[in-house]
Amino acid sequence: MEEREQPKWTEAGLRNWTPTGRRETYTDPTIPGLVLLMTPAGAKTFYLSYRAGGGRTGKKRMLKIGRLGLDGGLEWARGQAVIQRGKIQGGADPQGEKVKARRTKPKGTVSDLCDRFLAVYVDGGKVAVSTGKTYRQHIKKNIKPTIGHLLVTEVRAPHISDLLESLTPAMASHVRSTLNRLFTRAEMWELRVGNPVKGQDKPKVDARTGHRLTADEFRILGDALKSCPHWQLRALVPILALTGMRLGEVLGSTIGSKPQRPWSDIDLVKGKIHLPAAAHKTGRKSGARTVYLCPHVVKILKAMPKDGDLILGGWGNAHNAWQALRAEVGLDHINLHDLRHTYISTADELVTASTRAVLVGHASGSMSDHYTHKQTPELVRGAGKIGKVLAGMLGL
Repeated sequence: MEEREQPKWTEAGLRNWTPTGRRETYTDPTIPGLVLLMTPAGAKTFYLSYRAGGGRTGKKRMLKIGRLGLDGGLEWARGQAVIQRGKIQGGADPQGEKVKARRTKPKGTVSDLCDRFLAVYVDGGKVAVSTGKTYRQHIKKNIKPTIGHLLVTEVRAPHISDLLESLTPAMASHVRSTLNRLFTRAEMWELRVGNPVKGQDKPKVDARTGHRLTADEFRILGDALKSCPHWQLRALVPILALTGMRLGEVLGSTIGSKPQRPWSDIDLVKGKIHLPAAAHKTGRKSGARTVYLCPHVVKILKAMPKDGDLILGGWGNAHNAWQALRAEVGLDHINLHDLRHTYISTADELVTASTRAVLVGHASGSMSDHYTHKQTPELVRGAGKIGKVLAGMLGL
């Protein structure tokens, strides 16, 4: 195979050097021993080639300097190479020292790995905020207490199996996903070889379609809300029921924490709520989302106190109020998310599948954009039609 011409050793020349599908190495004509290796995928890394102890009999070493672009540019790499060459000429063996340090370094525990994973991967913004909260919860409640004391290199498939078998199938499925991501990172950080989660059977979980409220359950719930002393709950339940929004989308938080949804996200004139990409479950894939409001929800929002910048300010003990209300009227089997399931089921009967997908936030970004710009009236009519039916069932 004919060798390619040596790339120009300039910043632009090296950055524009395109991969050929095979590993290639070229030598810097200026600094002895400095080479640039390009993988078949196009990753470019600087190395310093030298012989430990000097002379032709010394063991040949390749000291990694850093990635082009990621760690620094050409001049940076040349500067680092000059520094290392000076040490080598003084008798040092930097690559040998790195290998020795790696072999003698105390091995970290799974608990240490979890801390690094949260600090670098979760807090570093690599995942959505909601996903980060889930990872944090699984690590705190399920992973650290059971295998946190083990060395990362000691963890084997049986450890993972024992952990997962101690959980319910649904929880085991979620924790398995977190463990898989955790040990994938451990491999990437060269803390171990192999992922002990790979090959583990995924826990079998019965698909939960959710409970759809019957007409009688809606009537009972509506009657109970009329006499409920907690105004936030009297507003929240109909909003959830008549929009199909998730609880966190209405509040901007979970039920156990302070609401964060600002009034500035709500346009009562046009009857819609703007949800930024970071404020709803599928935002990372589909971007910002618009929720179209039926007249009943607009009326509820207009009647709400507007103390401060946040809706449902002073959320207080509404969670306890909801638990007490549903127990009092015999609806213990109902949870707030079931209102969304009921909205989706009702939408299936009243609007097209594509309209329903956009209204409840199941649509892809491209589909949402199409509807937002081309068929907004259809979405407004659909939201109004669904809201009217469900409002009637609630007795509004």
